Amino acid sequence: MEEIPLHSSLMKAPDWFSNMGGHSSIPPANHHTGIGILSQLIVIFENNVITPRLSRKQPIYESLKCLGAHAPDIPQLLKRAIKRSMDSDRDLHRVEEMIFKDNYIKSTVATTQAVTMVNGGVKANALPEQSWAIINTRIATDSSVAAVMDHYTTLVKDYAIFNNITFKAFGKTILDRGNVISIELSDAWGTALEPAPITPTDAAAYKLLSGTILATEVRGGNTTESSDPVYVMPSMMTGNTDTRRYWNLTPNIFRYNHLIATEGANIHTVDEHVKASGLIRGVRFYAYLLLNSDESVRL
Repeated sequence: MEEIPLHSSLMKAPDWFSNMGGHSSIPPANHHTGIGILSQLIVIFENNVITPRLSRKQPIYESLKCLGAHAPDIPQLLKRAIKRSMDSDRDLHRVEEMIFKDNYIKSTVATTQAVTMVNGGVKANALPEQSWAIINTRIATDSSVAAVMDHYTTLVKDYAIFNNITFKAFGKTILDRGNVISIELSDAWGTALEPAPITPTDAAAYKLLSGTILATEVRGGNTTESSDPVYVMPSMMTGNTDTRRYWNLTPNIFRYNHLIATEGANIHTVDEHVKASGLIRGVRFYAYLLLNSDESVRL
């Protein structure tokens, strides 16, 4: 999943919403100032998010297949649905319904949006001439920048037609009503980014990484005969923006850190720490990875 970075999709001052100014004692006849209209648009966006859909091409589906095959505590109903979903669209939808109850999992599949910045007005007794908002949008792996722009354009177009407002979207004039009031959608900083390419898990690079993880945990002395089996499954994280620096270098891009949660690691808080035993396992992993990479053929 990628984002139209911080930048998500929309709007940078001064053109999100433009209107005539004036004194606050004489508001518009419809009682909607520029900020009011901007607020209505924000509500429209939040009430009309792009509906997420689980597909077999998404990285999270590979995770689900592994969980369905090996996770001991997964509900049997979900386990059966995952197995059948490989050939059945009906069961794929059942899996979707069950896993989307978890908002984090749902977010890894969906094109997400969040209003993160708003601005409008310069004085308490003056009508705002310009108002704008930023909507941070992270695009699903099976979607595109164009699809998101089309979705946003359609939402605002319907509003602009109903209210007879001039509307421009991403460099194109959609409606020209010849009036002062106007709405404009734009890529906030001109940095819209397509979803990151999906790293193949049937390639030698993935086998090298997964094999090194197993070597660290199994042959590295971190398990016993009574320990549960160790499996490596692919997954996905939402923070992939910086991987664009490597897209032209290799298709094998992995975001991985050998940090064992059961070792008492505490991340991003006032007592951020990792136990020494967990640190040793991390050092062992990177030592194995360097040795294995050196001995392998060029990937």
